[in-house]
Amino acid sequence: MTPRRTYLIGRARPNAIVGKNRETGEIALIIVGAFLGMMSGLLVPVLSLRIVCLVGFPMLALAVVYVPYKGRTFYKWFEINRTFKRSLRRGTAYRSGAMEAGVSADGREVEIGPPPGIGRISWLAAPFGPDEIAVLLHADRRTVTAAIEIEGP
Repeated sequence: MTPRRTYLIGRARPNAIVGKNRETGEIALIIVGAFLGMMSGLLVPVLSLRIVCLVGFPMLALAVVYVPYKGRTFYKWFEINRTFKRSLRRGTAYRSGAMEAGVSADGREVEIGPPPGIGRISWLAAPFGPDEIAVLLHADRRTVTAAIEIEGP
């Protein structure tokens, strides 16, 4: 018998070095901005330009990660635009394989991959009281999303 999985449903717990749940790339961008600011403080000879660079690089990195723009941050938009441009370069539109997937000969459903830009995901069923809930694991972001089915009377 496999051990029972338990999931904590509620507010996300902060687990990042900088701020709330940040991706590795966001943290790396903040660190690179701080590094460039410190190095420009050491290497730039003109005092006025040194102060601008010393403050500017870290502020720019923090703005890219934290300041919202059209509902997302610039960092998130960069990944969305990169994926979209890559799909345009290939010349093919995304088409889900769900229509032709069907069922295999032994009765199992054929697995359909996620659309581009979503990343690696997997579905699990977890016991939740007398019923089960669907749990979506995002392998790239290391996050969990739970979907509870609510039935009417």
